[in-house]
Amino acid sequence: MNLAPDQLHSLLAAPAQVAWDGIRSHLASIWSAPCAATHALAESRLRHESLTQLELALSHSVWPLWHDFAAAVPRASVRLAEFWQSNPTGRAVLILDALSLRELPVLLHGARNAGFTLHGPEVLASELPPETTTFAKALGFPSRSALENNGGNSTSFPGAFTATNGLPWEDAAAMLPPAPGILYWHHWMDEAMHQCASADGGFDAFFKKACQQLASEAFWAFVRKLATGRRVVITADHGYAQTGGFQHTGSEEKDDLREKFASQRFRAGEIKTREWLPPLTLTLATNSGPVTFVTGRRKWQVQGGFPILSHGGLTLMDVFVPWLELSI
Repeated sequence: MNLAPDQLHSLLAAPAQVAWDGIRSHLASIWSAPCAATHALAESRLRHESLTQLELALSHSVWPLWHDFAAAVPRASVRLAEFWQSNPTGRAVLILDALSLRELPVLLHGARNAGFTLHGPEVLASELPPETTTFAKALGFPSRSALENNGGNSTSFPGAFTATNGLPWEDAAAMLPPAPGILYWHHWMDEAMHQCASADGGFDAFFKKACQQLASEAFWAFVRKLATGRRVVITADHGYAQTGGFQHTGSEEKDDLREKFASQRFRAGEIKTREWLPPLTLTLATNSGPVTFVTGRRKWQVQGGFPILSHGGLTLMDVFVPWLELSI
């Protein structure tokens, strides 16, 4: 799964569009092999480690590539609108908030065991910044909460029954109507991610529980009800970074980042930091205006400790999301 040095150099020396196509293809090759939940943690570590050199290059030697990311990589939000239009007689969208590429192998394994026909998978881009509200706005909603109680209204998803909550899968299945179009945004995983703490077992415990949920009979019974009479897409608004393996910045870098960003990895607007080389941050044009991001696998000391899991920065696991299309 590792790229050889000559492969890495050839990929990153290519024009931006070719480079991002190659990165996307490489990510798909790494994360599209199914894996049972019982082996997911160890397997995820190996796959994540194989991206270390690529992540390092993107934050050090070829960081300008990030300026082309939004234009070069197909976005999940755009693909969802296309999917909705292409399946007028029966379509369902399940957005699992904060679902990352790490969980895709478990989803693939579960879908095959449950007897679904798989179309894909793919690796697509989140919005920039990789946050919940930016994704909701890209779908035509003012926020995620606008989907509550069938209140969502977007020209990209005409006629959709909408819902958003963190209900247990049995309860979520019970509330599904016999509608031809359903858009369900489930936020259990995002809530668990933001509550992740060392005292509760940290990333390992969080990931094991997430995989158990995604492998459970209740989850796949919920997906089967979604898929009855409908084509189903499972995707995410953004991924997340596991900061436990991030590099600690030096003392002067730490002070600069802590002053400008606190414990976050992006801020709206053009935020001026010292002229580090390679740069610690990049300001990118986004649909939300200019946003300044911390690049790569970096963290710094903050009061209360840096979050174990976070999203919003420029790492591959933040900005790429899985796309899985299913039918029965």
